[in-house]
Amino acid sequence: MRVYFVVILFILSSFPSFAVPDSFSGDPKNVFTGKCSIHSSDIGDLNKDGIDDYAFILFQDTYEDIIEEGEEEGEVLSEEEITMKEAEDDQTEDSDASSKEYDVVVAIYFGDADGTYLLYNAWNNILPKKDISVNYEELYSSISPKGVLSIHYNIFYGAGTWWWPQATFLFRYENDKFRLIGEEREAFHRATGEGMRTSVNYLTGKQYSIEFNMFEDKTEKPVWSSIEKKDAVKYLGDFGL
Repeated sequence: MRVYFVVILFILSSFPSFAVPDSFSGDPKNVFTGKCSIHSSDIGDLNKDGIDDYAFILFQDTYEDIIEEGEEEGEVLSEEEITMKEAEDDQTEDSDASSKEYDVVVAIYFGDADGTYLLYNAWNNILPKKDISVNYEELYSSISPKGVLSIHYNIFYGAGTWWWPQATFLFRYENDKFRLIGEEREAFHRATGEGMRTSVNYLTGKQYSIEFNMFEDKTEKPVWSSIEKKDAVKYLGDFGL
């Protein structure tokens, strides 16, 4: 009988549970490899210093490697046993690929005059994890010519809910933080077609909502309201998107 050991890296609490470099230069595709891969990226001047910056959406593989060892230390496998084990590992890898879980990381890097990009911050807890039941139909970050950071997603949930949500969040860099200045949300029920669309402008303090049905042509008139002062100022990383 073989013994299976799960190899777990214990990381000091002062470090994040996900690995992103503190800085990089050159093509980021050569930097984010292995278990931390680029899903989306855009380049533009976020902090208005005249130097381009990067906004990334990263997938961080949280799968734990399993190492198989023989019952006795130093056991040597025969060529036949090695072939059989490789075939078993291939089957296990194919099965695990569809059920892997990924942290979805938002990472911001500010450009330096020497061509280096320095990590401003990274968050792995503001977007839902990607797994077998959370399917990102759309997911990207973008930077407008005016330096506004946009994060957009469209999620199909394979289990747990009949609702199909999508949202776009707009952030502006000010006072060393990314302030939320606007958001658009929409969700509908896949069975009934009932849905709600909301738009919030945090700079004017106004918002509106519209009820609709995906199976009907009729759309209700927008209902306008003011947002409460306590909700008027939010920053990237302080809340879930």
